[in-house]
Amino acid sequence: MIVRGRATPFRPDAELGGELATAFAAKYPNYVPKPASWDGGGLIRIDPETVLAWHDMPTATRRRMTARPGDGQARGTPSAS
Repeated sequence: MIVRGRATPFRPDAELGGELATAFAAKYPNYVPKPASWDGGGLIRIDPETVLAWHDMPTATRRRMTARPGDGQARGTPSAS
């Protein structure tokens, strides 16, 4: 998968920091971060513009991402090119 878009430094709030810490600990048992581990930075947020994904080469699906007005959430639709 290739994601093209704008990458910006990101600091999660306390709730998201807790969710991230729980997810990391579940996936990587030897890495158990605290919810405040990212208060000083260290995370990157990517606002996707285009996503390329494939299962087998040479075919690929490209999605161009657009945000709905007011919600800031990117939505993608398949593109033939």
